[in-house]
Amino acid sequence: MSEPPDNSAQKQRVEELAEKWRRPSNNPPRWHHYVPQFYLRWFANEKKQIARIGVATGEINVIPVKRAAAEMDFNVIELPTGEISFEIENMFASFENDAAPALRRIGEGAFPPPEKDRDALAGFLGLQFSRGRDKRDKQQVTEEWMHKFIARQSLGNPERARRRLREVSGKEPTDQEVDDLVRLVSDPDSYEVVIPDTNSIKAMLLVAQDAMVHIFNVTWSCLRFDRRLLITSDNPVHTWSKPDKNGPLFGNRGLVTSDEVRFPVDPKTMLVFTVDERQIHKTIADKWAWELNLNTIATAYRWVFAHPDHPQLDEIAQQARSTQPGGIEVNAFGERTILRRDPPS
Repeated sequence: MSEPPDNSAQKQRVEELAEKWRRPSNNPPRWHHYVPQFYLRWFANEKKQIARIGVATGEINVIPVKRAAAEMDFNVIELPTGEISFEIENMFASFENDAAPALRRIGEGAFPPPEKDRDALAGFLGLQFSRGRDKRDKQQVTEEWMHKFIARQSLGNPERARRRLREVSGKEPTDQEVDDLVRLVSDPDSYEVVIPDTNSIKAMLLVAQDAMVHIFNVTWSCLRFDRRLLITSDNPVHTWSKPDKNGPLFGNRGLVTSDEVRFPVDPKTMLVFTVDERQIHKTIADKWAWELNLNTIATAYRWVFAHPDHPQLDEIAQQARSTQPGGIEVNAFGERTILRRDPPS
């Protein structure tokens, strides 16, 4: 067996790059894009408008890029002092500033990228993989379920519930208070646990570092088209695997275990990352763009994005309409449960 690659140098580089997020900002941005504006503009028309197609609805809306894949204060964190910090958003801006020209050079035909560009792109793509609304919701809904599971296990018994109430209140609880607590924790759908965004952002950064290292070390390939046919989504760094019993259409695996990681650079260029040592760089037939687009739609969380004049816009909408929103399957209290959280409109 071959020795695993030494990733220590790349991890050190990731830590060095991450230091950029600490630069101060006198006028912090409030409208935070989880898919960068500079990137979405490459799929937009001359008026900087983009077609947004809803997953599960197929509804098409042509909107300004500045309104696409963005939420107010999405990356704000609360410091231990209670102060509000925009440092995470500053970090994203720094990575985007390094990645944008590197991606543009690839779109214009330069491939493979030089080491400096590869370094910048690995950092950007690793962050992009972990920064979206989909990862935020999945992390929060999983953490919420874990809290409820622990509450059920630790407080679902009247004796333990009575002891806990006594510890918290300092007095002997009534039988009604004990019954109310046991009934509450036994029905996890009857209450909500609010998970701070700061927890999710911390988890995002841990995932991003592993994703950066993986992307940097695998083989990079580039597929090109003569026409502007590719689309993107609110989950632009997405995975593909050969169909299996868990995923009959595109497989069901994570970033490291998937057969491919894909990223549509622009409507004519797709980056593909694989563990296969064979690197590919070629222009392929237009028919393959639809196959790539199918996976982009299938892995979208809430929105698919395309040029407003895309020749297959109606077909894209029809495919999006038949796509189900993502969820997390868990064995919740002995029953198979799909956990979902509807993102804000």
